[in-house]
Amino acid sequence: MVKALRELQGDADACYGFMFPDTGIVGHARLSSATEREMLAAMVTVVRAARESAYPSPSSVDRELEPVIRGLVAKHGSDVEVLDAITSPTVDRGKACRMSLALYEELLEHGEGRAVRALFMRAASPA
Repeated sequence: MVKALRELQGDADACYGFMFPDTGIVGHARLSSATEREMLAAMVTVVRAARESAYPSPSSVDRELEPVIRGLVAKHGSDVEVLDAITSPTVDRGKACRMSLALYEELLEHGEGRAVRALFMRAASPA
């Protein structure tokens, strides 16, 4: 995901449309075929992990993500607030892409362990 967002960062519409394809927003930039292959492989891993694991409770997700969010706010201040309304039709797409990339980078800085798993498991949660 980080590699894809970095590739698309120069085209806010392409980046935003990539993250939220249901919006119908299409930009001009495209991912390289190598990145597309890596993304597909990563999606298989995420789906497999979600299928094989119990969904975490919202409180456990909050606990795991708290240091990640603190780090993000320390580095980016109030810009992080865009993540709260990221699918709003009036969102600043460039800022939304920058802060999404920053979030993923912050997750990776905390290791690819529990915080990353918590975020993706919560996103996959049926509730």
